[in-house]
Amino acid sequence: ISCAFVMKSFGSAQHFIFINPSHINDAKKWLEGRQNKNGCFQNVGRLLHSGMKGGVGDEVSLTAYITAALLELKTPVTVSRGLTCLISKHDQVNDLYTKILLAYVFSLANDQKMRHSLHSSLDQLAMKKEDVLYWTRHESESERDRSAEVEMTSYMLLSLVSGAHVSGTDLGYASKIVKWLIQQQNSHGGFSSTQDTVVALQALSSYSALIYIKDSTASGSVSVISAQETSIKFHLDQDNRLLYQEERLEQVPGEYIVEAEGNEINLLFFIFLTLKNGQMLLQVTVFLLLMQHGRRTNLFQIRVHKPCSEIQSSYPVLCVIYFVL
Repeated sequence: ISCAFVMKSFGSAQHFIFINPSHINDAKKWLEGRQNKNGCFQNVGRLLHSGMKGGVGDEVSLTAYITAALLELKTPVTVSRGLTCLISKHDQVNDLYTKILLAYVFSLANDQKMRHSLHSSLDQLAMKKEDVLYWTRHESESERDRSAEVEMTSYMLLSLVSGAHVSGTDLGYASKIVKWLIQQQNSHGGFSSTQDTVVALQALSSYSALIYIKDSTASGSVSVISAQETSIKFHLDQDNRLLYQEERLEQVPGEYIVEAEGNEINLLFFIFLTLKNGQMLLQVTVFLLLMQHGRRTNLFQIRVHKPCSEIQSSYPVLCVIYFVL
C-alpha cells in the first residue's frame, strides 16, 4: 500500500514540481510484479506507520486501493486485470470500507453499472442526520473509529465526483457529505490521522474544483459584533478566497453576533475560535463558491464559553466550526 501511495502522490505532484519519471515507472513495475494471475495484488512487506494504512486490510481492499491509484495514473493493462479481480469478488464483499472503495474504483473506471449498483446499496447504509450524510461501521467515540468514518465518507465523496458522468443529482448528494466532512476538520485543517486527512482533502478539493465557477464580481463579508458593539470585519472575494485571515477577540468570555453577507454567491465559511499564545482568535477561511441569485444576509449568534477561554494549550482549540450563507 505504501508503494501505491507514494506512486500516486508522485504522479499528482509531477504536474507542479519535477519528479523523476523513473521513480513512478519503477513503482508501477514493482506493483505489476506483485499481481496474481487473477488480477488481485499480493500483500507483501510490512507497513511501519499504521496511520498510512487506513481501512485497507484484505486482498480485495488492497487490490481496490492499488487499482484506484493506477487508474488515477492511467495504467491500462495492470488496471484491466485489477478490475477483473474486483468484479469477480465484489459479490463476496460485506465490509463497508471495501464497498465504498470499490465504488470509487468503478467510478474512476467509468463502469456505470457497477457504480450505480454500489451507490444504491451504500445509500441504504448511510447515516442520515438532518442535512448531512456519512458512513460508519458502528457508532463510537474512539479516535480510530472517527478516522475510519472520515476516510470511508471521503472515498464515497470521491466516488460521486469522479469519472466522466457526474450528474447534478450526484453533486447535490455530495454536498451533504461535504457538510459532514467539514464538521470533522480540526483547527489545523486536518482530521484524525495521516490517511484520513489525505483522502478527505483530496475529496474536498475534487468537489470544490468540480463546482467552482470563476466570477470576478463575486464577493462577501463576515462581520463579528460584540455586545459592546465593537466589530471585526473580514472581506472575501476571488483574490483572497483561499487566504487565511484572523483577528483577536477582545471580550472573552462573551457573546458575539456574526453577520455574513454574499453578493450573487453562496459562500461556505469556516468560522474558528481558537486559543493561540494565550489570546482568543477568530479565523475565517472560504472553502468554496457557488453561483446563486441575489444577495443574502444571515445573522448568527455565537457564545465564547469560559471553559474554552481557559484551555491551557499552545495549540489552537476549535470551539465553533462553520455556517453556510
